[in-house]
Amino acid sequence: MSETLTTPALLTAADGVPLKIKLAKERRLKQFKAMSLVAPLAIFLLLTFIIPIAMLLYRSVDNPEIVTALPNVSRQIASWDKRALPPEAVFVAMAKDLAQAKEDKTVFNVAKRLNMDIGGFRSLIMKTARKMPLTLEPGETYRDRFIQIDDRWGDPDHWHVVAQNAKPRTPYYIYNSLDLRETKSGLPQLAPEDERAFLSIFGRTLWMSFWITAFAILLGYPIAYWLANLLKRARATC
Repeated sequence: MSETLTTPALLTAADGVPLKIKLAKERRLKQFKAMSLVAPLAIFLLLTFIIPIAMLLYRSVDNPEIVTALPNVSRQIASWDKRALPPEAVFVAMAKDLAQAKEDKTVFNVAKRLNMDIGGFRSLIMKTARKMPLTLEPGETYRDRFIQIDDRWGDPDHWHVVAQNAKPRTPYYIYNSLDLRETKSGLPQLAPEDERAFLSIFGRTLWMSFWITAFAILLGYPIAYWLANLLKRARATC
């Protein structure tokens, strides 16, 4: 006895289009309408919230002053071992870059940025830039002339600051916001106690936020629960 296999009839809509295709099309249309309703809010958040935050985060690590105004120093000092004073090539590059910065009127940007790390660096840069371009005596080196202009050029700590800032990105601003300082090895450490301010402010802010949130929940939830049940009872009595 043979069995006859029957295939189910294809369901179609009133216009003859298969029902499965019709439902899929309507589903896509509903999704498009929903996205159209959400799109203005998404664009608003993107323009007023996400993009400004992204720009602030970028600015928090952006460090263009030294790389832009002292390009030769930035290249030469990258290979410095940081054990003593930099080699002569770094002093030559500094003389060349400061002379160009003096001509381009960008010396103040360099001075201001380096002064953030060591007080008095601004006066050192401005004083040295006024001596540019240098003319050396026979047998004199650029290192000798820089130290003759100001003894601070013979201090490795000042050159450490130049080396730390001779990069297009820096953790300086983020570290400062957390009361940290970058060591010579590039690792963060806590700032001296008399220079710390932000951590205590953050701590007080978080502590107050916690208690405000807790009181809002303790006061708001019972009231919301009471109002919700009040509406139910009001509808039941109608």
